[in-house]
Amino acid sequence: MKRFILVDYEKCHGCNSCTLACSFAKTKEFNPTRASVTIVHLPDQGNLTFPVLCQNCLEPPCLEVCPAQAITRDEESGVTSINEKLCIGCKLCVMACPIGGPWVDARESRIMKCDLCEGDPKCVKYCGFEALQFVSAEEAAYKKRKEGAKKLSELLKKQG
Repeated sequence: MKRFILVDYEKCHGCNSCTLACSFAKTKEFNPTRASVTIVHLPDQGNLTFPVLCQNCLEPPCLEVCPAQAITRDEESGVTSINEKLCIGCKLCVMACPIGGPWVDARESRIMKCDLCEGDPKCVKYCGFEALQFVSAEEAAYKKRKEGAKKLSELLKKQG
């Protein structure tokens, strides 16, 4: 079953637990600048804070632009991954991604992106606020509908 990381922006506190867990899992170093998940702070948008990471798109633009065919998508898991041996470091994938999924690890001069930690994403595991959840499409749809129903119920109660 294909699963993905569902982000609940309202629950994110910007604590960086997810970035620290990710960077340690991939580099054995607690360094948010070396994580595949980034906490974005938007003070001009009501101090909005939320995690951004690769969404392993159904039709990944990064895969489409890769001239070395170093990016593949596993149809069973839905994970888009980069083969380091084939990657030529042109950074077209970085430019093509609309949300900044692939990124350049300057220390190792290589392109990185979320690979869902082989089905056990550490960012989700260590998010104490449950802003990140590893779910199937069905679970995500149900959660969103349930949240929508809650909000509607609260609104109706306020209306009297």
